[in-house]
Amino acid sequence: MAVTDALLQVRDLTVRFGPVTAVDGIDLDVDEGEVLAVLGPSGSGKSTLLRAVAGLQPLDAGTVHLAGRPLDGVPPHRRQVGLMFQDHALFPHRDVAGNVGFGPRMARVPPAEAAERVRALLALVELEGYDRRPIHTLSGGEQQRVALARALAAQPRLLLLDEPFGALDRPLRERLAADVRRIAGQLGLTVVAVTHDHREAFAIADRVAVLDRGRLLQRDTPAAVWRRPASRRVAEVLGLPNVVPVPVHGGRGSTPWGPVPIEAPDGESCIHLPIPALHLAGAADEPAVTGVVAGTAFQGDRTLIRVALADGTEVQVAAPLDGPVPGQEVRVAADLDQIVPLPT
Repeated sequence: MAVTDALLQVRDLTVRFGPVTAVDGIDLDVDEGEVLAVLGPSGSGKSTLLRAVAGLQPLDAGTVHLAGRPLDGVPPHRRQVGLMFQDHALFPHRDVAGNVGFGPRMARVPPAEAAERVRALLALVELEGYDRRPIHTLSGGEQQRVALARALAAQPRLLLLDEPFGALDRPLRERLAADVRRIAGQLGLTVVAVTHDHREAFAIADRVAVLDRGRLLQRDTPAAVWRRPASRRVAEVLGLPNVVPVPVHGGRGSTPWGPVPIEAPDGESCIHLPIPALHLAGAADEPAVTGVVAGTAFQGDRTLIRVALADGTEVQVAAPLDGPVPGQEVRVAADLDQIVPLPT
């Protein structure tokens, strides 16, 4: 195995369930203090990857190292890895302090030290004064904070989050994602979080790893993954708008707005047209393509309109709040320099 400075090193990790390969030869490094979001649709293998790192899922091939230490045969409770699930998995018969203090108690931490650790963690997750509250009296978001504090109480080198906010409503999910980011920074904690929600992934992560069908498709910063997805499938996983097939001949792709350079074999390829690359044409002499508004979606400070172009291509374009309405003919212009070719 190549020597790296990464805290977590995964090499050729493979997990099979009968004839199905859930994780297919993944290589992954996570640096000390980094927050990595593993993003993928249901069935992509992201939770299986997490469970394999935690020691809850046997490997069919590959290795996992933490701080240079091989974890083969090391039981989960001795890996210095904390794991937080979507369903909290809290003890209903214990109060908040009893849940958070369970790990230190099992590790035989002296009672005074354990109590101070519980107090500090409850302050960190903004639950001061909740020590004696029964679990069933807490909201979903409060229970998730207790679960986070409990995962941190064992002082793990690595924290794993398995769809931690999936059952919560959007505003609460965004707040808790920001809290995890804050806490990880304060503690210098290394975090791997799996999610199917790209907004959640981008909010929490220093880097994003995109998985699909057990394979790692791309790993980069959130901005780089969003701006330049490595393939059509990555763009689809991200839910990017305006992923359009184009014919390619001689290294040129034919778009409705003109040719663009594409390094691909002759035949059909694909491009991504970011929302800022398109706009409604103003001046009559501005090069543009005519289409008909097929639908609108209110976006707060703007409207996104779906435009069906004459060749059958449908694109989304930003428009003012009082912009065109369904059925209206419009002209769409494009900045070809912003078009992103997507390998298929």
